[in-house]
Formats: sequence, structure tokens, C-alpha cells
Amino acid sequence: MSTRPRTILAGLTVVVVTVVLVVLLTGGGEDGKGKVVRGEAGYPLRGPLAGDEGAIAGAVSAWRHAKARSDEAASRDSTQRYRPGPDDDVAALWAGKTDETHDVAMLESDGYVAEATRFRDGDWRLSGQTWIGRLDTAGVPIGAGDSVLVPARGQWRYVDASRYSGGLEDAGDGLFTGGGTGSAGFLVPTVDSRSIDDSISIYVAGVGARSLDRASFARLEKALASGSARAVYMAIDEGERDFAEQREATPQRQDSHMPEALSIVWTGGLPGHPHAAVVAQGRSPAQNLALGYAERADDRSTGDRRDESSVLLGSGSKGLAGSNREGTVLGGAYLRIDDFPYLVLAGTGVETLHAIAGDRELSRPGPVAIVDTRAFADADDPPDTIVYGRAANGDVVAPLGPG
Repeated sequence: MSTRPRTILAGLTVVVVTVVLVVLLTGGGEDGKGKVVRGEAGYPLRGPLAGDEGAIAGAVSAWRHAKARSDEAASRDSTQRYRPGPDDDVAALWAGKTDETHDVAMLESDGYVAEATRFRDGDWRLSGQTWIGRLDTAGVPIGAGDSVLVPARGQWRYVDASRYSGGLEDAGDGLFTGGGTGSAGFLVPTVDSRSIDDSISIYVAGVGARSLDRASFARLEKALASGSARAVYMAIDEGERDFAEQREATPQRQDSHMPEALSIVWTGGLPGHPHAAVVAQGRSPAQNLALGYAERADDRSTGDRRDESSVLLGSGSKGLAGSNREGTVLGGAYLRIDDFPYLVLAGTGVETLHAIAGDRELSRPGPVAIVDTRAFADADDPPDTIVYGRAANGDVVAPLGPG
């Protein structure tokens, strides 16, 4: 018997398999031209299932065909309504098993990153997505759902700042996962991961990416090492809630693809609370200043005692038109600590902090002042107060809007 028919059959088998793989990787069958791309600049396709085209195709299909959330919260958040169309390319960034029960895939399309999950006996499903903007930098971690993918360059470590639950775990190949809604902490780079300019990106679990200059990054590392991780996180989270309100009021802010700027203004202690922090976030005109205090993350409270809190010190633009000073953010707010009223003043680029509270005028050195106001303020009804700062040359520094 001739071997020619067998040769032809074998050739046809190869062709069929190739066609199937092409269909899987290009989204064929959806009447569109959208392709599945293996990775993006700075984020090559990684993970134990990086070579499994069928798994990747299933994850992509789950995102394309997932039902958009229709609840009230999602209706206000356009990031939850996006689905890649048949003509949209999707980049597969990570795919693999993260534990004994399920697989995870991280995908990107048109400025959105998505997490898809698959349990061993089920199909892929969309489990979360986030707007990140253009993937035009290799130095920014990206997250969606319960997972965060770090760039391929350098090494990263996770510092836990959660109160009751565990944080992200290293699944290998650049993926940190398992945080859930209660996670709180920081993915910070080693020296090898840092950008060559003055900007260093980190990822704050449950919040998103942030960009710091080298001086603030050094202050952050010191704060994390000293047990102030939870306090810093509380301040950042307070500012992020303010940003969420600003984004809802002005959806065009979503067009930005840069991580919010973050500056560690101060770390120290409050009366009865040794771990506190003030952080400034954002870029004009969307900026804020916030304070947080908390116990160490590894000394979590098991009772009902409120041993942590945060307060917004200022938000929005600075002062009157023409009064803005580059590199300055200033604000103040009253804070109740153990049922006693304190006035917190804070600012960057200021020599002194000032407040007119009722009939009192106060002056303190910057960058932060914690003023016991029991002599002239009621914890439940503080007096009308104006805050401002002065630069080293005596110029007045206007505050942000009220928090």
C-alpha cells in the first residue's frame, strides 16, 4: 500500500490544527478582525499556561462575551461597562495556575486590564477589570480583580498593611494574587526595577498605581520598615476615596493614563498613636492631602476599639486664581482623637503653618502641626477656621479646598 494517502492525511491534520490555533488566537468566528496578542511592551506573556492557546482563547472569549454589569454602581463607573468588540485586539499578559483550585489570566485591551478566572471543573469567567490607560511604560504594575501583574523588569516585594486579612501572594512569573476586597498593602520595587528617571512606581493594593519621586520613595521605604505601613495606607485610601468622587463628577479625568502622583509629606505619631502619616496625591487641579493613623499591621486589634482613622485635609485646587505655587500642597482639618479635638495642619513647600480659629491665631513650623484645641474648640462643634502657609521667603501659600 502506498504511503502517499497517509502523508496527505498527516499534512491535512497539521493544517487543521494550525487553522484551529489561528482561529483561537485571532478570535475567528466572531465576524471581526480582533486578534489575541502575546504580551505588550514591558509585559511579555508569562505564566505556566503561556503556551496553552486554548486556555488563553477561552479567557479572552470570557471577557468579550461577559455581560456588562448593570447595577447602579457600575452604571456610574464606565470601566465596568467596557467589553472588547470583535474588531478589538486583546493582549494576553499572564496565564497560569495560581493554586490547586483555579487558573488566572490577565488581559489588556484599549486601555483596560482584566482578570479572568477558571476553576478546575468550570469555564473561564470575567472576575474584574480596571481602566489603566495606555500601556506605554514598562515600570507600572497593573491590577484587576484579585491580581496584580508587575513589569518583567527587576524584582518586587509585597509589604502587608491589612487589618484582618492576608494580602497578595507571589504566584510567580510576576503575578501577585489572592488579595480580595480586604487586602491592603504595597508592591514596591527593588533598585533594579526602578525607572532611570526620577519617577518610581509602586502599587497600592485595593487602590492602584502611584508614582513617587526618589525622596518620597525613600521616606515610604523608611515608613514601611518602621511599622507605619497601615497608617500610610489609611492616608492613601482616604485620598483615593476623594479621587473616586472627583472622577464621578468629572468623568474626563479617566482619560489620564499616568499613575496618580504620591508624596509622603510626614510620618510620626499622634497623641496615643505612635504611627501616623500625611500624604499628598494627584496633580493640579485634582489634588488632595490626607492624614491616617493606625496600629502596626502585625498588631491587629481583635476587639471593637477604634485604633485607626483617617481625615481629608484638603482637596481640589489651591487658593485663588494666580496664587498657585509649584510643588506646594497645604490643608488642615479637625480630628477627634480619643474624644478630644485636635487641629491638624500640613503642607509641602512651606516654612510655617498658620490658622485663624475663631478668635485665636496660631503659627507652627511645617510640614505638619498637631494642635491640641481643647482650650478653644469643642470636639463636636469646632470654630470657623482659616488655614494658610508661608514659604521661606515669606510668600503666602494658599490651601487646597476644604476636605
